[in-house]
Amino acid sequence: PGIGAGGFTSLIAKGRIHMYESNQQTGVQYIRDSQKINLILPGEECLDQIGYKVLQNAAGASLLCGYKSLYNGKVKLTYEISKYASLAALLPQLTYEQLTGILCDLLSVVEQVYDIGFLQYENISLQADDIFLNTTNYKVSLLYFPVKTHGELESRAEFEQRLRQEVHKLIYASPLITQARMHRLDDAFQSGARLCELKHQLQDGLFTSGRDTEPGSLPPERPSDAGSGRQERAPGLWQRLFGQRKGARRAALLLVGEGTPEPV
Repeated sequence: PGIGAGGFTSLIAKGRIHMYESNQQTGVQYIRDSQKINLILPGEECLDQIGYKVLQNAAGASLLCGYKSLYNGKVKLTYEISKYASLAALLPQLTYEQLTGILCDLLSVVEQVYDIGFLQYENISLQADDIFLNTTNYKVSLLYFPVKTHGELESRAEFEQRLRQEVHKLIYASPLITQARMHRLDDAFQSGARLCELKHQLQDGLFTSGRDTEPGSLPPERPSDAGSGRQERAPGLWQRLFGQRKGARRAALLLVGEGTPEPV
């Protein structure tokens, strides 16, 4: 039992829904407001008990797992987010130095994921409105949805590629960053360098030097993926569960816009 990897987990990995959306076929409900997120699953068979317990016992981890309760015979996971602000909300006001610091901390959280073990990468949302920041020190926390799946799971390489794609969107949606710095930072993330190397480079400030162009100008178009040979992955988990709804794409459109280039 459980929700197939062709259903729920790639939904988390590749897209999401917004407040008060639900799916009649699977019975999954996702309810979000400014105080908390509720994820309601049809039953215990859909909950990854190992992942849930491992994360609950991981003291100090920067992954938000939520706490479990029963709701009309179903399993409800509640995530308290009132003390956080999403990266999507704060992005318009972040300086280059602040953004690189946040990206460095994001990579530290990813290292925690690897150290904890027993977690399914596709159950970690990397989209900007699911990356939460402590508003006093900008420390990063990520959402983890402990959902049991079957079928092919996301590999570590696929998880890191998804991370690079989301970072690409963040960089080019940052209004206070100049073209030169956008390209310098994005090129580093898309170069294929190991994440631990990128983290050390961010810590050492290696991307803050160099000549900048005037702020406010738009970056030139990046080469498209057409003809590159890259294979698209299966439709996302939120899309498979909830369909192509306008609400499901709001965060991506808000962050990126229709003309934002894809990473090469």
